[in-house]
Amino acid sequence: MSGDKGRRYMKDLIKMKILCLGDSITAGIGGTVGNSYPDIMGKRLRNEGIGTEVINNGRPGDSTKDFFNYLVTTINTIDNLKELIPWFKPLVCYDLVIIMLGTNDCRSDNWVDSEDSIKYLEKIIDFVHQWVNEKKHILISTIIPLSDPMPPKIVGGAHKWKQNRIKKE
Repeated sequence: MSGDKGRRYMKDLIKMKILCLGDSITAGIGGTVGNSYPDIMGKRLRNEGIGTEVINNGRPGDSTKDFFNYLVTTINTIDNLKELIPWFKPLVCYDLVIIMLGTNDCRSDNWVDSEDSIKYLEKIIDFVHQWVNEKKHILISTIIPLSDPMPPKIVGGAHKWKQNRIKKE
């Protein structure tokens, strides 16, 4: 094989592993099945001839604090399995980890202030370092809350206004 065919063949052999961590935006809630950003990214990379495995670990509703606690529980479970089953040696090594968290930190019923949000993101990154081939291959795309959340009264009022407007139209 030579030229473009040879390069395409080599790209197909190389399997890039990408882990996407996040909330409902990552999970793809609200869209159709197979249309989350991890799904679309994986399809596009494969269409370009890049052998890719994309793991979607989106957890709808999670704040940075919730996701950090989920990681702690997961790691503790894996550590317990290692003790119980001596031959259990999970080797997880990703070429890229994308973290998309922070959206739910802004919700009034799930508020995490900006300082804590940043602290939890840093802790999540510390966990993720053990799963990445090279430490520099972590991409963070986040929304950090910059002010107090909107009180439920205002949010609820805005929702009522929108519902009334829809009924009139």
